[in-house]
Amino acid sequence: MARLILKSPYIKSTGGASGYLRYIATRERVELIPDDRPPTRKQEQLIAKLVKDFPDSKVLYEYEDYLTKPTKVNASAFITLALEANWDSIHESEQYMKYIATRPRAERIGAHGLFGDEDAVSLEKAVEELENYTGNVWTHTVDVTPEGVSEGAALSGMFGESAPVETERGIETITEEIIFYKNVGGQAVIEIGRRLTEAKAQLKHGEWLPWLREKVEFSETSAQNFMRIAREYGNTHLVGDLGASKALVLLALPASERENFASEKHLVNGEEKSVSEMSKRELEEAIRQRKLAELKAAETARELDRQKEATAEAEAAAEKAQEAAEAARAEVENAKSISLAAQERTAELEHELKALREKPVDVAVQTVDASAEQIAAAVKEAEKAAKAKRDAAVAKKAEELKAAEAQRDEARKAVENAEAGRKAAEEQAAALRAELEKARKSAAAMDNKALAEFGVLFRQAQETVNRLTELAGELDEENRPKVYRALGALRNMIAEKAGEATA
Repeated sequence: MARLILKSPYIKSTGGASGYLRYIATRERVELIPDDRPPTRKQEQLIAKLVKDFPDSKVLYEYEDYLTKPTKVNASAFITLALEANWDSIHESEQYMKYIATRPRAERIGAHGLFGDEDAVSLEKAVEELENYTGNVWTHTVDVTPEGVSEGAALSGMFGESAPVETERGIETITEEIIFYKNVGGQAVIEIGRRLTEAKAQLKHGEWLPWLREKVEFSETSAQNFMRIAREYGNTHLVGDLGASKALVLLALPASERENFASEKHLVNGEEKSVSEMSKRELEEAIRQRKLAELKAAETARELDRQKEATAEAEAAAEKAQEAAEAARAEVENAKSISLAAQERTAELEHELKALREKPVDVAVQTVDASAEQIAAAVKEAEKAAKAKRDAAVAKKAEELKAAEAQRDEARKAVENAEAGRKAAEEQAAALRAELEKARKSAAAMDNKALAEFGVLFRQAQETVNRLTELAGELDEENRPKVYRALGALRNMIAEKAGEATA
């Protein structure tokens, strides 16, 4: 027995509700008329525009149905769903609205399909009322579930809850439920994935692909995507809010980060957007940028560790160099002390030698009972002996002086060497202190989160600009000037912001 399903979404009070009412009042699917004829030229043109303007619509199963079997029915089904999914962006488009107002395959009661408490509802009056209404507009709809769909499955379509799993469920029941959830959409993606997994486990080898094509009209790729979403997502509301295509993109993030990422604003082309506001391509780029930032952050952390290690090594080297400089200074003082003592000893010996050389030779001769000749001979002999003794003393003192002078010269050289060593040690200590200060500043800068993030983003911006420049060079003559103007505007914006910051 068929059952009723009530769905109650709403349009936010941002305008466009009156246009939506006119669409609902005259839309197709009030009663569908089968039509297997080829699509019209207008339908083909509109589909081409839709997939260009909204690339995410390519993942809709209606689009796959259209590509597999291009008929007026399938074309209209895809167009309708794509228009509904992107209503916020298209409700002001004249081309899209013209199609909505005049599209085929709808049977209506009179000029429209609206009904109310009165026997006759004025479409124009209702449109005027909505045009002036500032609150949220609830769009309650009632749908009929197909026979064979369980109450749990119906409730899951309304509230996003999982349908109760029955024992010994047959492939027919699973097939009907998948078809049902295809019509529900949104949160039903997970339910479809669960039942596809269930069906694949039941089907024999070789039955899986034919069943997909013939019974539920899924490609293998689409089925695998749905099954993966069902495996990965516990939050059904997240999938319902974002849709299957974005949910698949979010799988690139760890499971623990997806929900937070989806709830945050992200910078996209200079504009902050939520995930629900992004296109699929923008979401892919946002995730890529996030991963790049994480890699850069990890690189920054590693660089910080290297800087801290370098700082520790620099501190040890600077401390060792300082100790060496202090030892060199002590050695200089000791060498100077030795040199001073050698100089004093040399001066003392020089004085003694001079005194010896200048000292007269004293001769004492006994003259008792001696003749003058004997006395003269004795004096001469005594003078000779005294002179020899003095000369020997002088020679000895000269040798002592020579040795002292050598010691003095060696002490002076030792002082010079010690001074040179001290100077080298102090220069090395100063250089290592400078390196240490540099390492400390670098580590402090890396430890500053804001500065570290700036460094990461700056390098990232450089890479982006380089890539933009490369792409600009690959463009044709018509588009290249436009891109270069855009790059020029970016440059001017950066210069302006930098000027404001330094003013």
